Amino acid sequence: MDKARTGCFGRRRQEPRGEKSSRRRGSQLDKLTISATVVVRAQAPAGSRHKGYEEIVVQDLSLSPQVTRYRRERWETPEGKTIIAALDPGIVGDMAPICIAWCLRSFLRASHLREVVALLNGMGVMISKRKSSAC
Repeated sequence: MDKARTGCFGRRRQEPRGEKSSRRRGSQLDKLTISATVVVRAQAPAGSRHKGYEEIVVQDLSLSPQVTRYRRERWETPEGKTIIAALDPGIVGDMAPICIAWCLRSFLRASHLREVVALLNGMGVMISKRKSSAC
């Protein structure tokens, strides 16, 4: 089978002769947002001439906890009842929806509870085994 005309999963694409492929080619750098530029200095011997820079774009992933303090208003009615403002419906205990979804996905991928807890603790999310098993 011709690799150039083979699609996903080895299926053959039906392209009329002479038409260009719809497959995107070329650089994807225009889709990236560069957040920092680092100049790496070289130790050149005396008398060397600077000839510009060679650039490389490196992608990285940053997983960091986002901790939010909710200050819920409390009111006391004339009858003496206390009213406390409701939290967003996705918040369960002290876990936000994305954190809960991440825990559930990790458990479904057959990770052990202690591994998930260790990973979360390593990223800065303070959670116990007991608390993580509840989400």
